[in-house]
Amino acid sequence: MQTNLNNKTNFSKRLQEFMKYVGVKSAHQLSQKLGYKQSEKVNRLFRKEQHKPSYKVLCDLSETFPDLNMNWLLLGNGDMLISKLLKSSEKKENPIPIYDILVSAGDNIKFWEDPESIIGYVPREFQGVRDSDVAIYVYGDSMDPAYQAGDMVFLKRLRDHSLINYGQAHVIITDEHRLLKYLMRGRKDQEHVILRSENPQYEDMEIHKGQILRLYRVQGFFRKEGL
Repeated sequence: MQTNLNNKTNFSKRLQEFMKYVGVKSAHQLSQKLGYKQSEKVNRLFRKEQHKPSYKVLCDLSETFPDLNMNWLLLGNGDMLISKLLKSSEKKENPIPIYDILVSAGDNIKFWEDPESIIGYVPREFQGVRDSDVAIYVYGDSMDPAYQAGDMVFLKRLRDHSLINYGQAHVIITDEHRLLKYLMRGRKDQEHVILRSENPQYEDMEIHKGQILRLYRVQGFFRKEGL
């Protein structure tokens, strides 16, 4: 499932919008709030729309402004404020929670289901995702073009690993990996599975089923274009 949502607002404009909301009038003032002696890290974000924030700047923004929705800032998803998302969700009946986590870009990134990590909800009225347990955003390019950075994927947890749909996309959680991959039958034996990317630049990975701590099947996804 795919939905195209037009959003032409870029990162720097969203950051300026948030600065105006919190009363920060300049890049210099924002730099001071973030604890920087120099303003260069912030100034560069406003010189060209193509400039991207560093990981440290994002972490500092998140720590300094805990109510700032980082998915909104980075991708334009949801509302600017986390508190606004949570308040609006109270009016919905048993919605699908969206977790503020990074999943599968080829990197090993933490995955959890902590109520404090919920940044919003999706109504279950959307066809094809009603029985999903969680929704998350995709980062990275290991599954590009099938699943691209910024896509919201809807997941159903599989507690019985015998229910694996080989050839379909799953989120696989192990001690070392948190990845969105296609699951294929293992080459070694029936107790192994192959994790395969859509992007041919990433090699197959074969693991034992016993290494899987949690397994989620991808039920569908939304795509927001024009970022």
